[in-house]
Amino acid sequence: MKGWIIIVMILFVVAAGFVASAEAQQGSESAGVININTATEDQLRMLPLINAQLAHEIILYRFNNGPFFTIDEMMNVKGMTQVRLDELRPWLVTEGDTTFSPDLYDLYERSTPEPVY
Repeated sequence: MKGWIIIVMILFVVAAGFVASAEAQQGSESAGVININTATEDQLRMLPLINAQLAHEIILYRFNNGPFFTIDEMMNVKGMTQVRLDELRPWLVTEGDTTFSPDLYDLYERSTPEPVY
């Protein structure tokens, strides 16, 4: 009997993790995404933490090296830091359309509670 209870508890924890992950993904997608292989400098600058210089460096890197195959390749762009990339990751893709909207991002940010440390 105790074995079954433990199995049910493990399944519950795993299911809760999947639900939390899906909710986090849905939250970032509510503002849309930016395809780093097709985005213009103006589209890249819509994202927080990407200024004109970094947007230019991303375009320049893409021109000189071809398309990004992974988001992690952005670390090769001059001016990109791991902290910045981790913050931007939910809104970056390497395939598909750019659907990011700064207006939706603002709404998303206002509806997301601040983390408690």
